[in-house]
Amino acid sequence: MAIPSSRSADPIRSLLAIVNAGSGRGQDALDDAVARMEAAGLAVDLRRPEEPASISEIIREDGSGFDAIVLGGGDGTVSHSLPALMEAGRPFCLLPMGTANDLARTLGIPFEPGEAAEIIAAGRTRRIDLATINGMPFVNVASIGLGVEIARAHEESGLLKRILGTLNYPISLARAWHQHRPHHATVVADGVSRRVCYIQIAVGNGRHYGGGLTIAESADIDDGRLYAYILQPVAAFTLMRLLPALRLGRLEKEAEVESFTATDIEIATGRPRKVNVDGDLREQTPARFGLLRGALEVFAPEPPPHGARQ
Repeated sequence: MAIPSSRSADPIRSLLAIVNAGSGRGQDALDDAVARMEAAGLAVDLRRPEEPASISEIIREDGSGFDAIVLGGGDGTVSHSLPALMEAGRPFCLLPMGTANDLARTLGIPFEPGEAAEIIAAGRTRRIDLATINGMPFVNVASIGLGVEIARAHEESGLLKRILGTLNYPISLARAWHQHRPHHATVVADGVSRRVCYIQIAVGNGRHYGGGLTIAESADIDDGRLYAYILQPVAAFTLMRLLPALRLGRLEKEAEVESFTATDIEIATGRPRKVNVDGDLREQTPARFGLLRGALEVFAPEPPPHGARQ
């Protein structure tokens, strides 16, 4: 059962706003967001650290002194900041300023930072689940195989990534396809073990990943479940046929894909393999996935009825 939305219990008057200086959005978008928060009567302490690693330090040092914490950046910024956000124990608001913005997509937060800032003034929050990989939390999806090669190609595209944004993902997919190889793994889901041959295994907590792909059309970020799929080795034309199902989260209907839900998943490979976690290559197999139920309070609009979601 999903955890319902609610009004933040305490009045929000002061905000610690931290913006990743390397995010893809410009100064005008940030100025608009700050202006709207201040127009709502909120005191905003804006920080723009040059090093993304400094964001967690700022949250740990100063976060508990504010009523809420605002992060301006993408999914990677949020994912790396999760331990510090959990320690601070303050409601969190996201200003989407990254490339994919999949957490914002999952939560229904507008991509325009100014519009996202007004969600704080509305005061509605949700408690969301966080997934864990080897004890470290993440928000969206972790993947092994093709997703790792796509992440590498996306980061290596440099200027093209900054210019095209999410439109660079199909280009990265094409480049990654020529480098990928099938592999074997042992997957244990809620105690049930199977040996699989895969080109990609994905484990999701949120609904969206990869610039708008959907892990499962029934997924919610507060439903207490992990959603996973195993993509078997396929030809290029078959992968192209599967892309609409990847986009819509309807992989359970495809013979080439095994999809399932669980609360505890373990993946072991013959040798350690990199894992793409919320867009960053920062873990490796063997990997154990779990859930932290209702671990983070976030400002977000009322979620639409299940059947109305995109």
